[in-house]
Amino acid sequence: MPLRGLRDGFLYVLSGALLCAVGVGQTPPAPGAAVPTIKTGTQTVLVDVVVGDGSGRSVPALKQGDFAVFEDGKPQAITYFEAHGGAATRVGAVPKLPEGMYSNFPAEVKSDAVNVVLLDSLNTPTQDQMMVRKEMISYLKAIPPGTRIAIFTLASHLRMVNGFTTDPEVLLNALNRKGGIEGVDISPILITPEEQQSQEKRQDQVLSAGNIGNPNSSPEQRMAALAQVNTMRQFVSDTGSFNDDIRVKETLAAMDQLGRYLSPFPGRKNLIWFSASFPIGVDPDFNQTDAYRMMRDYSMDVRATAQRLAAARVAVYPIDARRFFQNPVLAPSHGGASSLRNGYYQSQAEDLAFDQVTKEHDTMDAIAQDTGGKAIYNTNDLKGAMADVIKSGDQYYTLAYDPAGVKQDGKFHKIEVRLAQPGYKLLYRHGYVAPDAKAVAKGKLQPDKEQSTRAGGIFRAEMEPGAPPSSELLFRIQSAVEEKQPTASDAIKGDNPRTTKPVTRYVFGYATDVGHTQMVQTEDGIRHGMLMTMVIAYDQQGRPLNSILNTQRLDLEPKVYADALRTGLPFYQELDIPNGDVTVRIGVYDVASGKMGALEFPLTVKPQVASK
Repeated sequence: MPLRGLRDGFLYVLSGALLCAVGVGQTPPAPGAAVPTIKTGTQTVLVDVVVGDGSGRSVPALKQGDFAVFEDGKPQAITYFEAHGGAATRVGAVPKLPEGMYSNFPAEVKSDAVNVVLLDSLNTPTQDQMMVRKEMISYLKAIPPGTRIAIFTLASHLRMVNGFTTDPEVLLNALNRKGGIEGVDISPILITPEEQQSQEKRQDQVLSAGNIGNPNSSPEQRMAALAQVNTMRQFVSDTGSFNDDIRVKETLAAMDQLGRYLSPFPGRKNLIWFSASFPIGVDPDFNQTDAYRMMRDYSMDVRATAQRLAAARVAVYPIDARRFFQNPVLAPSHGGASSLRNGYYQSQAEDLAFDQVTKEHDTMDAIAQDTGGKAIYNTNDLKGAMADVIKSGDQYYTLAYDPAGVKQDGKFHKIEVRLAQPGYKLLYRHGYVAPDAKAVAKGKLQPDKEQSTRAGGIFRAEMEPGAPPSSELLFRIQSAVEEKQPTASDAIKGDNPRTTKPVTRYVFGYATDVGHTQMVQTEDGIRHGMLMTMVIAYDQQGRPLNSILNTQRLDLEPKVYADALRTGLPFYQELDIPNGDVTVRIGVYDVASGKMGALEFPLTVKPQVASK
């Protein structure tokens, strides 16, 4: 039915229900108070610790007195201690909403730990993906009762195959909908064995034409052939480095996205990442004309992502989908080595392949260590590896401390946990980055153009169809058919002027929790910030039909801010959507803090009579 009176106060009624559920009821500072007001004290630090014996089995029944915590080498007093023993998961019910109303409130989950499986097609060869799926299906058929798992895939972007459930049949059905064992995605970036062989065949042809290997060939012929091959190899190297940049960017963005999705869930989150990973860096290649051109170092980007995951209590367990390492140059599927490429070129290829895998394992080790997980490679038992991670990750200890004498200085602080008993292996995050109170206090009232452009890119990546919901910023949406419908000659409402007609105009009313946004208060008591809101409609194949993206500049007077804390901040957006079955994804993004909320729902768009 049409939504009437939206602009005249409906959102305030809607948002009253929102904030009752959110539980936000803060009293705003009095006008004229000294501002910005930043609390620069310490913050409580949580550390989840998995303790294993010499055989890798979890060690139970440890006490608070068995542990000692150090930050930057200084002992810290443990203020909270809890032992987790894999208690059964209990999921609270999400309140039923009226028709046309949606929210991104997460269901309350009471569990010691939850498990997330990420099937990484972007970085994993197709044949290895098939083996991972086979092993995973085998594991799900014998999974221990009550084990809570969610499954995601990463190809062109992150997709949620199925959210958290303790029902293995639901997960098996979800995988079967993706094609079962053979339902894998082909990486748009990784080079296939066939492409590799084709490249080497062309090099062989050049070497053969130059009579390489023929003692009667002239030096000029050999030099010309070698120069041409080196040019071809430089091109392959350039392309590979460019593709590595894309893989790293997309993979770390997906990890960040998962961290945002998982952050509202309490307790430890075990992220099981089946992948061939990506190299943590690329060394100079002194066999090329410009040895340093393709040099890369992704270690800082990897560490930054790992720290954000650790802050959300996500422990990453990378598992190498390729099982035992076999040099791809010598693999039967590679087709063997050409006699022309034996010797120098063959040795080079073998060394480069080994170095590549070593650096990929370095990436796995770095992410695992920084988040409190463990990297697993050189094993054929992928099913067993997954079972071990879930079993050990369910049993852990949570320690908390208030850093003594450490302010919110924006710096990295190293964490060390020691156990009184020797001989045990501890898995935990090894540090955190403290909030930077001074940076917030001196922050700009509005982001500059570069910041806004970067924020828009992050936001759009989060708005891909099938991506997980996000609950960092809570909101509710009322979706309804607009009372006044467009005629055939009216301009399309939305960012796609070529949207296929006929369309139905919808209005989406927001009620947004501002209690978790980052604003700057000026001396006049007004709070300033910036939110981006977006609605995008997709067809059944995941193709975008139409969208609307607005930047909402916030300049909230004290009374308006107080009302927003109690009832939510209202916005509305209009969008023309083609008739038929579509998927609508809606998001809110706080540019200053980087927090966002997103949800997705199906919608059947029915033809409407145009207004006269």
